Amino acid sequence: MTDKGLADYAQGDYSERRYGKLGGRKILERESETYRKLLKHMGAEEGDRVLELGSNDALKSQYIGDRDGYKMEAADAEKEALEIAEEHDRAEAYHEVDAHDLPFDDNSFDYIIIPRMLHLDVIDEETVLEEASRVAEKGFAFDVFSKSSLRIYNSFMHKFDSNMPKSNLVTKKQILGKGSRPGWLSEYEEDGIKMITDFLIPFGAFKGFDSKIYVGSVEKVNNFFRWESAETLKKKGVFPDFNSVIYTAVKQE
Repeated sequence: MTDKGLADYAQGDYSERRYGKLGGRKILERESETYRKLLKHMGAEEGDRVLELGSNDALKSQYIGDRDGYKMEAADAEKEALEIAEEHDRAEAYHEVDAHDLPFDDNSFDYIIIPRMLHLDVIDEETVLEEASRVAEKGFAFDVFSKSSLRIYNSFMHKFDSNMPKSNLVTKKQILGKGSRPGWLSEYEEDGIKMITDFLIPFGAFKGFDSKIYVGSVEKVNNFFRWESAETLKKKGVFPDFNSVIYTAVKQE
């Protein structure tokens, strides 16, 4: 394992555009550290086989694998992104896949993470999660944008330009279910579900900035408005959805 500086990861292509500035690197660090936390919650240990589904160029795979010693594999629908990932040696294997019909046997991986995918133009989120559950033996984790997120502009722009990503925006109630209304994870044990909401200030407000003072101030605000223990909040009937991103982990027995 190594502990590279974040700047070492942003090498050209998509990664440089998204994570090349200080603000972008803070986003990468925050997202990746949240997934590290969710993997630990599910019981991941060094040497476990972890698939990053919707990996793009597998930047998070490299970040997480370098720090925790997991055997990270990358999977995406975009062949070019996987070729970039392989060029930079960011994972142990690379798979071109349709997330709705994964070409893997049951329990092929210990864990699956799905960063930055379900909020895009996914045909059926529940089918993707069912496939992740089938292929992951011990657990899976994903994130999606909250309905309070400013990402709503993506859905608006998609109507005029189909090349723009279409954000699927949801609430915790849609994920967990409420009363008689089933959610994406209604069939799973509530005690095995962990949820974190984050990013009161959206990515675009600081992704391209190098100012330590400005980025540091944004980070402090985001830290103050991070929510955890959603299972407890659910029992109280409280669902704070004002943050941009909802992270969820499911621990499978």
